[in-house]
Amino acid sequence: MEIYWIDSNVFIEAQAALFPFAVIPNFWTHLDKKFAEGTVRSSCMVYRELVHYCDDLSNWIKARKQSGLCIPITPDVEDELKKVAAYVAATYDVPNTNDFLSGADGWVIAHAMATKGTVVSQESKNYPAGKKARIPDICAHLGVKCIKVMDMLKQQKAVL
Repeated sequence: MEIYWIDSNVFIEAQAALFPFAVIPNFWTHLDKKFAEGTVRSSCMVYRELVHYCDDLSNWIKARKQSGLCIPITPDVEDELKKVAAYVAATYDVPNTNDFLSGADGWVIAHAMATKGTVVSQESKNYPAGKKARIPDICAHLGVKCIKVMDMLKQQKAVL
């Protein structure tokens, strides 16, 4: 069973532009179904990033805390985060390293590493010219699959 680990920006961009609640509610219904199946998950760190706003997205996120949208950090995930952090620290300058490691991005990758899952992020690759740590670049270096939300939907044969 393939497990997809969703980054914060997937939720944000989906609601803001790709799949607004009022226009394409089937996307959100699809996510609910996949959370219930356990094939789509998100780290508690993503949950923490998204619940602080008073908008439709944060309300949707809060209502699904127990559904797979707030997976806790385990010792295995912590061990994988150490590998992510070591690579980021060795590759990027201190401000970019600190910025990356202070958010949920590293945790999303670590969860995927611990479960041999796939990261789903809307970030684009930046390497080799980029000086900012980006999820797809780090995943590529660490051998973690990383795809965009549309690719996940295609792989799941979603009908929206």
